[in-house]
Amino acid sequence: MGTDTLIDDTTQAEIEIWCYNPALLSKDLVIVDALSLVASVDPGNDERIEQAIDMLLANVWEDMAYGTSGISITMP
Repeated sequence: MGTDTLIDDTTQAEIEIWCYNPALLSKDLVIVDALSLVASVDPGNDERIEQAIDMLLANVWEDMAYGTSGISITMP
């Protein structure tokens, strides 16, 4: 059973288990891909985070349009 409460934030970590391989979406295997990052962030009521997410997604779409994202989408 999980909990959202940290007992000691210097020795505890949150682990996420994803049902897909995020390396499939990543240009760099050291840094999380943009879509996984957006999916894991809860902006709450922070407008700055919402704006950062919007900018990040705009960059993802631009990269996809110019073929620089490493993600290819084939339309029928």
